Amino acid sequence: FQRATRAKLDPKEFLSSQRVAAIGLGTVRALENRGIDVDVHPKEHWPEAIVAGLGDVGNLAILMIRGERAPDGLRDAFELADATVTDVVGFATRAEVDHESIEAAFTLPLDAVAFANPSAVRIFANTLRESKLDPSKCLPMTPLIAVGPATADAARDLNLDPDLISAGYLADLVRDLEWLWG
Repeated sequence: FQRATRAKLDPKEFLSSQRVAAIGLGTVRALENRGIDVDVHPKEHWPEAIVAGLGDVGNLAILMIRGERAPDGLRDAFELADATVTDVVGFATRAEVDHESIEAAFTLPLDAVAFANPSAVRIFANTLRESKLDPSKCLPMTPLIAVGPATADAARDLNLDPDLISAGYLADLVRDLEWLWG
């Protein structure tokens, strides 16, 4: 939105005549807080669910705004459905990490470490590396939990093997934690 404003564009005006799809409740809320109605918000955070929610996208021009580390699956799903996609990196996740707090957390007994999204995994791994902490020594018997398969894949890419992978929503994580400690 900042870039659009700098370019003298009004995102609300532009998007008012378009169908808008969003993945994740946070994205939906951010759009709605700016007065933009979300037409499609699938429960499943999969590319196919977005495409199915929009219906026939063949021969449509799709503007896809995504994070810099988002996988290509949604773009590929649109193209497979014969849409023309303009793929724009619209944001990057940046973390301000308090290394003292992270290091102090590892002095406490932890029952689990839960990752809500792939960015959380990357931030965690980078923080450990910058703090010169070894996950195998910090978390030798602590279960690692990933919310959804994309988060689990990000963990595996960084040599963190999740012990539990929830279905993809924080509510699923809560249910799985209750089961784990039930």
